[in-house]
Amino acid sequence: MRRILVAATAALLAAPALAGADSEHAADVAAALERGPVYVAPARAEKLPIDAVGRIQLRILRKDIGRIKIAVVPAGWADSSGGAREFANAVDAELGARGALLIFADSAVHVVTSHDHADAAAAGVRRAVGRGGSLEDQLRRSVDALAEADPGPSGDVGPAEEQGTPSRPPGVPSFPDPNKIVDTVNDGLRLTFLIVALAILAPTLLGAWVAWRRAQRNRQEHEEALEDSRAAAEAERVALGDDIVDLDAVTAMPDVAPAARAAYQRALDAYEKSELALARADSRRRLDAAAKLIAGGRVDAAEARAAAG
Repeated sequence: MRRILVAATAALLAAPALAGADSEHAADVAAALERGPVYVAPARAEKLPIDAVGRIQLRILRKDIGRIKIAVVPAGWADSSGGAREFANAVDAELGARGALLIFADSAVHVVTSHDHADAAAAGVRRAVGRGGSLEDQLRRSVDALAEADPGPSGDVGPAEEQGTPSRPPGVPSFPDPNKIVDTVNDGLRLTFLIVALAILAPTLLGAWVAWRRAQRNRQEHEEALEDSRAAAEAERVALGDDIVDLDAVTAMPDVAPAARAAYQRALDAYEKSELALARADSRRRLDAAAKLIAGGRVDAAEARAAAG
């Protein structure tokens, strides 16, 4: 998927690109964002405490679920990769998520989008950051701006998915050249040779054609069955998203059981991971795995509902 990089910069970075830039932090950030939509580096935890992280995650859930990822990291991490722009690209390359990836590296803010409304997303983030306030305030406004700019999956840009090459019928033997036969045999022998050749080749040709048609029919039936299963899995994922939205307010109550919160978080994680799993489900095995992940999330959502009373 081709991705567009745009930047909303609070302070211009002048750090030169470093040879052999360290990608370890980018990989760690991407891995953390696969588990949840907001990541805060330990060195920046005092700027965005855990309760604030929870509020930002809930805002993403309400505004644009599954389409916004945010990482708050030290500027040194970005500098070690050659700058905030390069660091954002590195995280995006590892993550491969859809929607928007927002990197806060102290005084530099960069957003990477998978859709074609990149300019609107960048402008919205600039306004959100430019209004000042606490980091939580800036992130909250940035979430609103990114959600407003996001056209949804239909606006994502990139190369079309590669299609499988259709099977071709096997090659067929060549018929003898009648002109050469004329040079060595008379017309009667030539006719006899052609009749015998056709009698020998006809069953082979017919069998090859029947086999090709059967293979084409089986392939079409398999693709139709796979698409039906994919549609069912996507419908289940939509239902899981509805479950999560319904549980949002319930699990946010101060007296809710810890088991309810834990089950809710597992359901939310399943929803987040299932988007990428469905996007990569190009085989029955991968599609079944994605469907199993979604089904597990629905079970967790049901457990959270029951535990919350």
